Amino acid sequence: GLFVFDFDVVGAGWLSIDVESSANSNAYLQAHLNNKIFMIEENNFYFGFPSGLQVFDYIVDGQLVETIEFNIVEHEISYYNYMPPEDYQLGDVNNDGSISILDIIIIVNGIMGEELEYLEFLSADLNEDGILNVLDVISIVNIILNN
Repeated sequence: GLFVFDFDVVGAGWLSIDVESSANSNAYLQAHLNNKIFMIEENNFYFGFPSGLQVFDYIVDGQLVETIEFNIVEHEISYYNYMPPEDYQLGDVNNDGSISILDIIIIVNGIMGEELEYLEFLSADLNEDGILNVLDVISIVNIILNN
């Protein structure tokens, strides 16, 4: 026989996310809840998932672009328009509008092995050689001292 001792009802809904960007061919969402990956099709994500506030990583070409949250309503389709961040300023790693010691700290943490988000890495790589190292730290120090 079949014995059921405990049963948790998990409500689910659907997400329909239109992505407003041209750089989406290798984009996907990865759920924090269960690491499930959802691929983009024609600039849209459409899938079912447990209801509630859910967190996803938006990843393009294997690089984390942004961590985003979506509220999924049980038994309904939740529609969202998503505009990935595309603008960054070299040196403004924390994207606060100014270049400061805080940006240097993030670069040093990245050099020491902390994983940076995609746009953080792009703005931290001041000499644009694809590597974070002391040359990037020197470049940002020079920017701060010259301003």
